[in-house]
Amino acid sequence: MLSSRLGLSAVCGATADHSETRLSAAEIACPPGAPSNLRLKASWVAHRRKPKPTAPNQWWGVDMTKVLIDGFGWVYVVLVLDWYTKKVVGDYTGLQAKTWHWLVALNTAVHQQFPDGAKNHALSLDSG
Repeated sequence: MLSSRLGLSAVCGATADHSETRLSAAEIACPPGAPSNLRLKASWVAHRRKPKPTAPNQWWGVDMTKVLIDGFGWVYVVLVLDWYTKKVVGDYTGLQAKTWHWLVALNTAVHQQFPDGAKNHALSLDSG
């Protein structure tokens, strides 16, 4: 079915199997025999698996969250986690969410984990 090849699943319960490879826009929007209130819902399909490290310092994850502190306000926390040991290897806490806060957390992690330098290591970003 085209909708399954597109990663779409019918929410209204229409299960008609379409063997055609070409469908009109109207058929995609509302397949034959389906109720007129058909909605298609995108389903998440992993294209790549997350890497599974076999030793410390192979893969790190960087993420930011904000925390509400009573009587103070919002505080932004950037953490760098080692995916193998699940240990926080770098962090930064501040009152704003700026790009350089991420860089400070990453720089802290690199200096703590590799005091003699980080040669032969790569940085990979997923922009997500």
